[in-house]
Order: sequence, then C-alpha cells, then structure tokens
Amino acid sequence: MADDTLRLSITKRWYAAPDVVVLVLANDSGVLPPWSPGAHITVHISDHMSREYSLCGDVDTSCANWTIAVKLDSLGRGGSRYLHEQIVVGSQLEVTQPRNNFPLSTSTTPVLFVAGGIGITPIMPMMARVHRDGTKYSCLYLGSDRETMPFADQLQAAYADKITIFASKQQGKRYELQELFAGHDPLRIYACGPNELIEALEAAADEHEHVDLRVEYFSPRSVTTHGQALTDFEVELAWSGEVIDVSAQRSILDALLDADVDIMSSCEEGTCGTCEVKVIAGIPDHRDSVLSKVEQATNSRMLPCVSGSRSRRLVIDLL
Repeated sequence: MADDTLRLSITKRWYAAPDVVVLVLANDSGVLPPWSPGAHITVHISDHMSREYSLCGDVDTSCANWTIAVKLDSLGRGGSRYLHEQIVVGSQLEVTQPRNNFPLSTSTTPVLFVAGGIGITPIMPMMARVHRDGTKYSCLYLGSDRETMPFADQLQAAYADKITIFASKQQGKRYELQELFAGHDPLRIYACGPNELIEALEAAADEHEHVDLRVEYFSPRSVTTHGQALTDFEVELAWSGEVIDVSAQRSILDALLDADVDIMSSCEEGTCGTCEVKVIAGIPDHRDSVLSKVEQATNSRMLPCVSGSRSRRLVIDLL
C-alpha cells in the first residue's frame, strides 16, 4: 500500500435510498485521521479502478469511523456496482486519507447550501458544522422523487426549519433557481449535484456580485474549447530542469508518468484533485472540475490529467 493508504473494515452497511448504499469504515488498529467538511476519500476498487466519495458522517465525532454513501451507477464502469454487490460488513477496502477540494470557509457570512441528489453527501457535514457554530444558514435539497433522495427524512428531522426538500415529481414542476438570488445581501453558496444543476447555478451567480458560489462536481463539467490551446508543447520540471514533450492526444499526466515522474493520480478526469501541481511559469489551459474560476485565473495551479497549455512551455512543480 502507498504511504497515504489505509486498509479499513466495513462495520455497518445500510441503504439511505433504493440505489444508495451507506458504508461505515473503521480502522482495526485505532482511530482514523481527522478530516474537515467537504473532504473526500479515494476508494481503491482494483489495481486499475478507484473512485472518490465524500465523507458524510459527523465530522466532530467520527475519528473512530468514516462514512460514505455510494449511488449505484448502472451505466458506469463497475465501481459502484462492486461496492453495492460485493462489499458487506466485515469486508476490507483500501482507501486514501481525506483530501479536501471543497472546504467550508470560517466566514460568518450567511450560507445557503444547494444539493442535488447524491450531492447531499459533502453538504451534510457542512450543515452540521455551521449549525453547531451558530452561523446563519439554510439548505435547498433538490431531487426528482422524494423516495430516491438519500437522507431526506433524517435531514428533515434534524433541520426542519432550515432545510427545503424539493422533489420535482411531487411538486409537479422544477425549482426556479433564480429565486435563490433575489436578495442583495452578501451570500455564500455551497453547491454539489448533477452538472446541469451546478452549471445553471454558476451561470446565474455570474450575474450577482453579492454571491460567493463554491461548487463541487461529481463528473467532469462542460468545457468550452479554447482556440489558444496548443496541441504540442513542453513541460519543464522545476526540481530537475528536465523538459518533457507533450504531443496531441496525450495528457500531461501521461507524459509525466512515462518520464517516471512520481506523481499521484486517481480519477484522470479532472474531478478529484489528486494530481494537482504548481505552475511556476506559462499559461495552462484549464479543463478541470476542481479549481474555481478565480483559482484558474491565477494560473498558479493546474490538474495535468485533463488540462493543457496555452504557452509553448509550462514550468511546473509538485505540491
């Protein structure tokens, strides 16, 4: 196992919705490393398959265990099906230590949480934290059918006056997202869910300067093709000075791995942040779903698994 990998046992298993299994993982040798709201772990399914899942337990009491919720994806590549069908109480999984690309700010500005379906998982520990801290907040939980929305009853019971659960099937209509931006006071929004929901929120938030929107994608977001992107360029390694050629139809990550650069990776689709590197010089062509628009604009970091270059040479360093 890698240095950051743990072998954990499944101590509890139950269903939060017909197609969402909840797995509670514990360390046989003691407590687990701490984590913060918004964090995820990578679960190694096999030598060639790994998946990222948000930690959705109580962050303040769960050093003894971690909890993830896995939605069955019948059209996926088999990772979720394996966890649904093969993993039982007593099974062991290799997982990484928590990584957080979706951190909760300590600001006291009022917070609105928006979740779509399984996107509720990183939101749950965030809600628990701000509720405990006394920060003003509310949550909009969207789905198609209430019966398929994981943790809906649990959340309704815990946050009855703070959460709105909107199931379009029962309501007979879709929620009008523009209603979220009606006020003019500063507002923080944390959102996670299907790409259609997140992209609609991003488009709406761009029209309101008082809104600070932070999002997490579960699958790669749509990326507009940039005419400035180069198909052939060079990557210089800041620590050694070695220059690596990157050609068309080849990712920077592939080129680095072929050059025996010791760089961690997981999803290889720009959603987990595992392979993130520093950019010392040059202009990346950002195509990831992790860095915010503001973070991408600084050109100080990039994800080499999906992003390219707009300059003839990029100089990078490991984090």
